[in-house]
Amino acid sequence: MPEQPYLSVVVAARNDNHGGDMLSRMQAFLDSWIAQAQRYQLSSEIVIVEWNPPPGRPRLIEDLHWPADSSPCEIRFVGVPREIHERFAHSDVIPLHQMIAKNVGIRRARGRFVLVTNLDIIFSAEMMRFLAERRLAPGTMYRIDRLDIANDLPKTGGVDELLGFCESHVLRVFAREGGFNLDACGLPEPVPGDIFAADAGIRLVTGWHAIERSDFDVYRWTDPEAEFLFQRPQDAAPRLMLDVEAGPSAGPDPVTLEVVGPNGSVLTGNSLRGRVMIRLHLPPELSGGRLVLRAAGRGLPLLRDPRILNLRVLGMAWEAAPDWLGAEAVPRETNRPSEPSIRVLSTSQRQIQFLVRPGPAAILRNLDVDVRDASGNVVLQDSRQAGGGEHLITLTLDFEPSGGAQTSSAWLLETVRAKPAEEWHSSYHAPHPEASRIQRAAYLHTHACGDFTLLSREDWFRLRGYPEFPIWPMHIDALFCYAAYHAGVREEMLRHPLRIFHIEHLSAAGWTPEGEAVRSARLAAKGLSEMQYSEFTRWVNHMRRFNAPLIFTLENWGIGGEDLKEVSV
Repeated sequence: MPEQPYLSVVVAARNDNHGGDMLSRMQAFLDSWIAQAQRYQLSSEIVIVEWNPPPGRPRLIEDLHWPADSSPCEIRFVGVPREIHERFAHSDVIPLHQMIAKNVGIRRARGRFVLVTNLDIIFSAEMMRFLAERRLAPGTMYRIDRLDIANDLPKTGGVDELLGFCESHVLRVFAREGGFNLDACGLPEPVPGDIFAADAGIRLVTGWHAIERSDFDVYRWTDPEAEFLFQRPQDAAPRLMLDVEAGPSAGPDPVTLEVVGPNGSVLTGNSLRGRVMIRLHLPPELSGGRLVLRAAGRGLPLLRDPRILNLRVLGMAWEAAPDWLGAEAVPRETNRPSEPSIRVLSTSQRQIQFLVRPGPAAILRNLDVDVRDASGNVVLQDSRQAGGGEHLITLTLDFEPSGGAQTSSAWLLETVRAKPAEEWHSSYHAPHPEASRIQRAAYLHTHACGDFTLLSREDWFRLRGYPEFPIWPMHIDALFCYAAYHAGVREEMLRHPLRIFHIEHLSAAGWTPEGEAVRSARLAAKGLSEMQYSEFTRWVNHMRRFNAPLIFTLENWGIGGEDLKEVSV
């Protein structure tokens, strides 16, 4: 009996040129995995489930190229013949039941941990090194963003050339918040009509969901952390106006909003209810950088949407700098001489002094003072009769170090004005009727989860693999992720520099934004059904309500009652 490998890698395939140039994509996957497994001494096996081999075509083992020695990686082919395929519904129009095929591989995997992926995925060197370090833990579901790359792979060179190509030819990312095309800098491409002007010097990074529109507003929902880059325009003051709103998942409770710096320190914060205009004060000397908006709310689940929506952002805009900003002791009239005017005499870090001249035919009747804190609470309010003539007004600020959190005095998140809360209960984003009783609701990273889902073999068996619905496999892998979570398996995100690269293929061969219309039309022409998003959300709500997994398979999952033919390379 061979030694148990540390990791099993399961893929499903058939030699039918699925997606175009399939053999080249699969060869790149195999070559890169085997070479890096040897480089980092990763004890692994690749289990290829060859489902319903097409007649008249060679088997995959014959059409692919193999090294003289692949150790410490073993290659195993498990065959599912046509007669077994034909037992399943829609066998005439679905030549490969992908999720059932993957269950076949999971059930027969021998590794301590099992990674389910696809035949056109390249793993970064950092990812392979991480796996070889044997730091995986049972009770954990490992997920990662998927990066799509161009399919014109280098024809010569080794694994290092291939990895270099992958790093420099990224087209889009599939992250928790959605799928986005990327530019040459690796940032989501700017979108016309976004929540900020095109010349605002703002670039979104991670944690921002796709643009949504209502009858009156354009907005983006955010993850608990939403990161952005900024380069303040020269004519802008160091103050960023944020039009934000507490989402339906917050319920009646306030949302805590914090601004976090690049080193993870909280720079300033505030709380909000309803829709609020907030002014973010930045240090005057800071012209650019990277910030994170961190929103914490109650996290109530919704009825029609599996997302947890605590905050949405409806606008981001810089305040225009006044003409006198930064010009100390430079008097300047702000109005014509015949009209009332305010003349700024000096500005400094601790004092502002200005002269008020009522004008030749006017008097300064009242002088109203209104000082509020960042939450809008009144700190000082006074109103006095002023009388005629000029008035010199001096505002002196006396700062004293506090014993509280060490935040820069230049940072401030100031509430400017607020509107009543949205009536979410009558909207599409209505909270679940039992939301207050649901304790463990979470929005999981299920985008492109068929390309990378990694659990211990024990956890896969405890959940009996994927639901074996004989339909087009949309949302089935995501349904498994929620079942794992509600069975007590913790989701852990693997972050940069751990990366996976997906080789682009023909539209409609799998889900891509560009190919969705073609894919849907093809399914309709074949009379095929798939799990609708609304149905998927209902299943998720069942699991949330009872905090228990839905397991759709029986003890013989993964064609457990059959002795399938196996061949090793």
